[in-house]
Amino acid sequence: MFGNLDGQPVPGGFVLENKKMLRVQLPHEVLAKQGSMVAFQGQMDFDYEGAGGLGKLFKKAVTGEGASLMRVRGEGLLYLADNADDIHLFYLENEGLTVNGRNLLAFQPQLSWDIQRVQGAGV
Repeated sequence: MFGNLDGQPVPGGFVLENKKMLRVQLPHEVLAKQGSMVAFQGQMDFDYEGAGGLGKLFKKAVTGEGASLMRVRGEGLLYLADNADDIHLFYLENEGLTVNGRNLLAFQPQLSWDIQRVQGAGV
C-alpha cells in the first residue's frame, strides 16, 4: 500500500517530487490544503474552497475534523508540501479511505468525500 512511487505519475497528474514534496501537473483541477503551495510555474488561480455544503460545515464544527481547502485551476506545475511531512500517494478506484483531515494534502475534486467521526476514537 505504501509502495515507493517517487517520480512515478499517478492518474490526476500527481507525482512525488521527493518524499516531502508533491508535484501536480495541471490542466487538472485539484483540491489542496490551504497554505500548502510551495511554488508554481504557469497560469493558475487559487480559490478558497468551502466546507462542501451546510452538512459538512456542521460536521466540521461538531467534530473538529475537516481540512481548510483551496481549489487550484489552470495550467502548469504546482508544488505542494506541508510541514516537511512525508507524503504517500494513494490511487483509489471504487474504494474508500479514512484520513485525518490535518494529514490530507491534495486530491482530485471528482473524489466523493465526507467528514465523519471515527467510532471509538478518543477526544
